[in-house]
Amino acid sequence: MEQNDLNREKVYTKFKLKNGNCKVRIAGISMEPFLHNGQYIIAATANDYNVDDVVLYYYKDEGLLIHRVIYKYNEQFFCRGDNSHRIERVNLDEILGKM
Repeated sequence: MEQNDLNREKVYTKFKLKNGNCKVRIAGISMEPFLHNGQYIIAATANDYNVDDVVLYYYKDEGLLIHRVIYKYNEQFFCRGDNSHRIERVNLDEILGKM
């Protein structure tokens, strides 16, 4: 198992609820006005993720992010916060769930 896989599993386990969903607290303003700093969200695993879904994913060494899918191509997802300009490319296996 690669180091990134181990880190992702640690993060997932830390926030995993008994039913398999993840509960996380928003830290930051990148999803305002939809989500607010300090707010808690539940992300549930899904069989499919689509444009406009708000997804929780492990992004590189930054940890967990929750942003909106703005474009999908095969198993690649391009995500951005509603209040942000940066676009992140995310693989399907990096997504933990969606709101």
